[in-house]
Amino acid sequence: MSPPLKRSGGLSGSPKGSLSSSSALSSLGAKSDKHLGTKKQRIDGSSPQRKSQKPMNRGAGSSSSSTSFQRQISRRMESPGSSMGDNPAQARKSSKKLLIRPFSKPPQVPDDYFDKTWDNELLVAVRAIQDKQPVRSSYEELYRKVEDLCRGKKTTQLVAKLEAECERHIAKQLKNLEDSTLSQEDFLASIDRIWEDYFSELLTIRSIFLFLDRKYVVESTYEKNLFDMGVQIFVKRFTASNKVKGTTIKGIVSLIEKDRMGEIIDKSLFKRLLTMFA
Repeated sequence: MSPPLKRSGGLSGSPKGSLSSSSALSSLGAKSDKHLGTKKQRIDGSSPQRKSQKPMNRGAGSSSSSTSFQRQISRRMESPGSSMGDNPAQARKSSKKLLIRPFSKPPQVPDDYFDKTWDNELLVAVRAIQDKQPVRSSYEELYRKVEDLCRGKKTTQLVAKLEAECERHIAKQLKNLEDSTLSQEDFLASIDRIWEDYFSELLTIRSIFLFLDRKYVVESTYEKNLFDMGVQIFVKRFTASNKVKGTTIKGIVSLIEKDRMGEIIDKSLFKRLLTMFA
């Protein structure tokens, strides 16, 4: 009997066994090289190269989305309830402008409006301020009344009325002081009180007639406001009363003499009286 044949697959044998063994060795070598290369990349900190992916073609997607958006817009424009789909004639009708035309003639103020407004409202408010009484109407309402009169070209008449009322009031105050029998010190205190009250009243009255004050300064030839007009009225009436003027000057001189002699005087009163003459 012949000896049994040896199996192929070793180092020696048939050519097929040698080819299979050599291919196995080459694949094992390739795996080891790949494993070593991966370790080397990990040690170096670099990541293994990946296969480059093909960039997405975004142009096609964006163009399709923009096309769909344009289609939606065109549908909305073509819809019957849309304002964008109206025809040009309807668009012109909807875009008409609102024109406000002024009066051909300015509205006329009634002839008796000035007298009624002055007698029933403005004069009542001025006298309430002078008598230190509450004003019935609001200051804003009175301001609007003054504005209406000024716009109705009643500036000159309104200034004349206000000037006459201020002069009447201060003349009455100085006449009462002139007829009084007060001592010199009480007389100085009274004239100081009259001046301080009158000063405060002018400021309050001017706040009501502020529109007139601004318009009067612009239209007047000598550019004086209502406050300066009121001060001039006080100076005029004070100078016209010889008794009040003389007694006041004598009292101020007496205060100066007392102060020089070392006597105690009311210096605040003395300063206010000098301010009144300034």
